[in-house]
Amino acid sequence: SEKEIRSQLDAEDFGLGLYVLDITVDVDTGGAVGCQHSDDGEEVEYLVELIILNYTVEKTS
Repeated sequence: SEKEIRSQLDAEDFGLGLYVLDITVDVDTGGAVGCQHSDDGEEVEYLVELIILNYTVEKTS
């Protein structure tokens, strides 16, 4: 039925809302005299995936 189809496709409010991503990287460079300490940088990767369904349910004869 149309109601069953819509209920299977509709996530209602699940997953909706405000999301915040905070990435912090602390690095140390330099150091005391004679210290061989160095840091060439850091690489941070992240992935955000969204699924949006835009659909129309039509009755067939």
